[in-house]
Amino acid sequence: GDQNMEVENRDVEMTDELSPRDVDGSVGVSTPPQKRLAVDSRTITRPKRTSPPAVSLPHVFNQENVEVAVAPQSVSSISPRSSTMSSAAPTPAATMTAPAAAATPAAQTVAPTAAPAPGPPEGVVRTSAAPPRAARQQTVVVHSASANQMRAIVEQAKNNGLPDAGVAQLEKSLMDFISIKDREWSAKYEKMGAIMLERKQEADREFAQMKADKEGLEACVNCLLKAAETTNQDRAFIPSVPNLPPAPVLAAMSADKLAEMTRLKKENEALINENTKLHDQHASSFGVYKMQKEAIGKFHSANAELEEKVRTLRDGYDRLKRHAESKLDEASIENDQLRRDLVRKEKSHDQDTIGIRMRLKKAESEVAELQENLEQKRKQNSELKDICEELIRKADMSTSDVE
Repeated sequence: GDQNMEVENRDVEMTDELSPRDVDGSVGVSTPPQKRLAVDSRTITRPKRTSPPAVSLPHVFNQENVEVAVAPQSVSSISPRSSTMSSAAPTPAATMTAPAAAATPAAQTVAPTAAPAPGPPEGVVRTSAAPPRAARQQTVVVHSASANQMRAIVEQAKNNGLPDAGVAQLEKSLMDFISIKDREWSAKYEKMGAIMLERKQEADREFAQMKADKEGLEACVNCLLKAAETTNQDRAFIPSVPNLPPAPVLAAMSADKLAEMTRLKKENEALINENTKLHDQHASSFGVYKMQKEAIGKFHSANAELEEKVRTLRDGYDRLKRHAESKLDEASIENDQLRRDLVRKEKSHDQDTIGIRMRLKKAESEVAELQENLEQKRKQNSELKDICEELIRKADMSTSDVE
């Protein structure tokens, strides 16, 4: 979508040297030149000093390709769909500048060479020693490259006869893309504001330090002058100091300056004591660190010895394991052989047992037959005995008859 932005180009220039009236309103005391910051509408830099290599502000600005419309026909060529798309998902820049665009009817006319310059983020206050000047305002119409490209795609889709549903889907996709780009730009803008705020704070700290150094030098000069006046030394020393205020002014200023120097000395002593304590703490911490380092070294050596012992024991365990495995293999082979021999012997024993049983049955049958024969023989013998006895009796009877 189109974005109307009212840009105020404000160039604030600050003087490079302090005037003689900058300190305590005294006249005639010249101070060494003090470098101040030069603030423009894009970034804050120090004189003769570049930005850190980690973050480059021009690189941040160059990542967002911004094109400026140079003719009023570009504003009138916006389609209703593109305006609807802009109102549906306003970008941060459009939201910030919407009241200015509505209050300025001449926002459609732009300068040929004007470029948008983002203002400082919230929290960054521009200060200047120069008197304020009237702000020069120029109203420009900013068309980002991505917005122009999206508008061209939508127009091409319309010209190709794409249905309204397809155009709406395309517009939704493009709006999502533009929202993502807006979020990226907001993140870059916040990052740039944080960098500018950090640089301004650093500049303020440097300025305060330089001011404190200048006041310290003035206090030292005043002390030297008072010492020269109180000890009635040669007054030729006073004109040797360039652009010094008159003696009454120095006398009036000396008490305050001496009190200030006394306070600074006390603060310096307190800082020295604190520094001594910090050094003592650092020494004790360093001693503890050395003890821990030695203990860690001993632990490492003990760990190495234990690892070597574990490695030796593991090697012995591996040897025992291999020996046991070999013995188990031999025992398994011998067990298999014994099992086969036992099976073979059982088979042969079964065969022998069957033969013995057959012979036993045969012997039993022979014994039974012999017993039958024996019984028959006994019967025959008993019969023969009876016959013989009968014959003998008959013979005896016949013999007795014969007689």
